[in-house]
Amino acid sequence: LRAVLIGDPDNNKAKLFIFPISGLTYYPSKLYKHGAKVITYHGERLIPQSKTKNMLMGFMALREAKNKSAIEALLIDNLGNIREGTRTNFFAIKDKTIFTAPDNEVLEGITRKIILEISKKDFDIKHEDIPANKFKNYDEFFITSTSMNVMPIRQIDDMVLNTDLKQTKFIAKLFKEYYDREVFGK
Repeated sequence: LRAVLIGDPDNNKAKLFIFPISGLTYYPSKLYKHGAKVITYHGERLIPQSKTKNMLMGFMALREAKNKSAIEALLIDNLGNIREGTRTNFFAIKDKTIFTAPDNEVLEGITRKIILEISKKDFDIKHEDIPANKFKNYDEFFITSTSMNVMPIRQIDDMVLNTDLKQTKFIAKLFKEYYDREVFGK
């Protein structure tokens, strides 16, 4: 379900709308094992820290990704930096450091917050720009969302990454352990 609270300027009361959401995508396990393909797309969300109903740019970017057999489009801002995906948060790894966009430049997803918290004992965390033209400076990449959890990236546009995804798989394991413990009480 998606709940939307809309202000009503005429009588200072908000209106609550609840919509059923369909079409949730589940990805095959081979993508989690071998990594997924994503593309880059020039565009950025208008108010990055807010989840708004203005989804046209994200829809167009995701449609282009699907047309190129990719599962997501990474949004490149006007300075050439990757901020986030159309519906995901983006991370890069170099050695034992995880890089992600500054908090004020992206929607701070719940899964993103959990990943940053559970990873900080094993990795340094840096909130800084990730230039799209410097992908080769990093070892691995992954995206996160509530429905996808931790998705390793194997290919960005035409660049196929030669990696065993070891670091990303370790982070995915940490996330699964966290989820099992905090949600299922295991």
